[in-house]
Amino acid sequence: MFLTVSQLKKAFPQKNKEDYTVFSKIEFEVQEGEFVSILGPSGCGKSTLLHIIGGLEQPTEGKVLMNGEEISEAGPDRGFVFQEAALMPWLSVQENVMFGLKHLPKEEAKQVALDHLKLVHLSRFADSYPHELSGGMRQRVSIARALAMNPNVLLMDEPFGALDEQTRMMMHKELQDIWMKTKKTILFITHNIREAIQLSDRIIVMGTRPGRIMKEITVDIPRPRPSTHPDFIQLETEIMDQLSGEISKVMQEELGYDYSI
Repeated sequence: MFLTVSQLKKAFPQKNKEDYTVFSKIEFEVQEGEFVSILGPSGCGKSTLLHIIGGLEQPTEGKVLMNGEEISEAGPDRGFVFQEAALMPWLSVQENVMFGLKHLPKEEAKQVALDHLKLVHLSRFADSYPHELSGGMRQRVSIARALAMNPNVLLMDEPFGALDEQTRMMMHKELQDIWMKTKKTILFITHNIREAIQLSDRIIVMGTRPGRIMKEITVDIPRPRPSTHPDFIQLETEIMDQLSGEISKVMQEELGYDYSI
């Protein structure tokens, strides 16, 4: 199997208290070229899980294997795209994409960067600076930068969470086109049910307190997937029913009184 997550647990020590367990007994596999979303309410450990897979954090227990090799640190075989594009404002768009290509001769790095800007339809903005771009355009630069490193897997942590609804819908189409062209394995974190259905081959639904996998769902709806399609609506309702208790649990803890949806 391309990516294997085995019996992962993450806990943080607390002074004079029992360790706080973010999640435990997390197990799943991802095939090469698959688009998998991890969906769940706030606090279930989605981002922490992605950081462990990316080698940015270490698990308390368990392990992550890629092509049979255990992941113990960050590496160029895993590309990250975060909610904020985190571009360097003093560098041009092309220079931002080139930033991780210092191992290449400069002219080759320039061409690789330009090729990936073409992939996200931003080649004519190569000499622009981040502040001159919209939020969606900046995120496309971030995706180009990650893909330019030619990673084995693209790890995306709620990359469209800060965008307005119209831009988010446009980015869904852009990302699907990129995925179909590059055949990259994508692991995508979201709390948006409709987004997960729109994009994914498979959805891993997580519960919270502590985080755990509640269900794995294969999305058998042909692409493109209009949200008005009866199968889309049915799956959205099923997942919402699955998560409603978990969301209520989070709200009760935050508000301090009974809350239900």
